[in-house]
Parts: sequence; structure tokens; C-alpha cells
Amino acid sequence: PVLKTNVAMIYDPENKKVIYEKNSNLRRSLASITKLMTAIVFLETDPDFEKIVTMEDSDLPRPETGVKIAVNVGDQITVRDLFNAMITGSANNAALALARSTGLSAAEFTARMNKRAKDLQMMSTNFVEPTGLNPDNISTVTDISLMVNYIMKRPGVITASIQPSYTYTIINTGEKRT
Repeated sequence: PVLKTNVAMIYDPENKKVIYEKNSNLRRSLASITKLMTAIVFLETDPDFEKIVTMEDSDLPRPETGVKIAVNVGDQITVRDLFNAMITGSANNAALALARSTGLSAAEFTARMNKRAKDLQMMSTNFVEPTGLNPDNISTVTDISLMVNYIMKRPGVITASIQPSYTYTIINTGEKRT
């Protein structure tokens, strides 16, 4: 195939075979693919999806760019809604709030992301934060294929990744948003 990209991989997980690759070991910024590792680490903390999280100023990425769920500081939202906002809508503030909801510091959460990457044999990957906004979150498509193969065994992730929209409730106001 003719691709207008510098890197690519088509991988058949059933047969564990690479069908096509182009510069598959070239390290590049991960961007929002970072959120898949955020989901892995978050899920491995055995979260209570009904837990209510109060949004804090620290949940706003700095600089405040990219996608975010429509909530304000002080709004209350369930962990389930934050998880869906992160996976379905790639919401950066949801990723930060989810990481915080684990009780881990930002540094501890990121350290777990890097440890998990090594456990999955993602040897060319490094994370510096959970949203993907920092271009220093880097990996290769080879490493990403390992992560995707691992996380796609989690039914909740698959459901959240294929739904076209998600409706959530701001607990303290009762307001529903999509």
C-alpha cells in the first residue's frame, strides 16, 4: 500500500504476525495513544467505578489545550464517567482526574505507566504524564501493538472505544451532558 505516513504497522493478533510495517521501530510522540496506558494503570488499581471525584484545578492540563470533558472545578462526577470520557472522547482533564482518583501522586502514576510498559516488553517507550499532551511521551508502533494487544482483552475498554458518544451526569448539579 501507498501510505502518506512515516510509520505504520498492520498486525494480526490472532496469528501474532506482522502483515505490513513501515519504520515500525522509529520512536515518535504518542499523543493521545498515551491514554491507553493510562487506562491500563488505572484499571490495575482495581477502581470503584461508582466513586465520586470532585474536579480540581490540578485536573486541567497546562497549557490548557486539546480535548476535555465539559466540567468545572468543583463539579462532581463518577469514575465511570471519567473513564468513558477519557476513552470515548480522549478528554485530557478526565485522564488527569482518573490518575488522581487512584490515590497515587502524578509521579507515582507515571512511574507505574513506565513499569507496565517494560513489563509488556515495550522497550522503546517512555511516559512523562498520562494525557499525551507532552511530546516526550514516546514509543514505536511495534511497542504500541503490544499495548493495544494487551488492553483490547479488557471488555470495558473495547466498549468505551467504539461508542460514538457518551452521556454523563454532573452529580452536584444533576445536569446531564453528552
